Amino acid sequence: MSATATVFHNGIWSETAHLYRQKLLLILTIASGFLGLEIFEQISGKSFGSDVSTIAWAVLAISVHGTILNGSEQVFPKGRSVFGSFLWRTFVLAIPGFAIAILALMMMDVSSELAVLAMLPIYGLVTALVLSLVGTWLPSVVADGGDRSLVAALRRGQRTYWYTLVRLLAGCGTILTSAFVGFILLTTAASNWGWGERTVGTVSPFALVTAAALYLVFAFAFVMLPVILSRAYLVAEKNYS
Repeated sequence: MSATATVFHNGIWSETAHLYRQKLLLILTIASGFLGLEIFEQISGKSFGSDVSTIAWAVLAISVHGTILNGSEQVFPKGRSVFGSFLWRTFVLAIPGFAIAILALMMMDVSSELAVLAMLPIYGLVTALVLSLVGTWLPSVVADGGDRSLVAALRRGQRTYWYTLVRLLAGCGTILTSAFVGFILLTTAASNWGWGERTVGTVSPFALVTAAALYLVFAFAFVMLPVILSRAYLVAEKNYS
């Protein structure tokens, strides 16, 4: 960057912590909604898949992008044009990681219990590579006057590829990996001690407490993600460093 570049005052961890506290009401609302769905699924035996969670985390991401890029104090998306455009781009950017993870799984000889554990790191790595290249496609939707084209995102990505990739792996990657390792250790211990078998009706209190903890940790990662991508956008467009 040039000598006249504007410098970010906080690192990604401290900025994420600050915005996490600022968006805490929204985060608690999302986590409460997930817990409500979890209870309903345990009672009814039905599953809503991942679409609901993608939509909820997109709301949080848009809110964070808006605060960083526009100084917006709004908690929820400011308009359908922003939300719809952001959401379909989110699904598009997730496709390469999902497709390659499925392909890799088909080529592996692993048990069904290990299937998810085998897919997650592959999906995460491929998605990090994709976001490092064209991830600013997302904040460009929220930024006032931003060029929303994929070509512009690719041009920005060529300038900020390593800046973004290192932070995604060291930041979001560390958070999500730690969360899953902690989840596996906790569920293994719970299985040995019989916690998971204790229920109130058909609802498992242990599963709800574990899910609540995971949602709050995931929320930190999903605040950090737009922090990184918004900063990559500013580095490329606004001469930040």
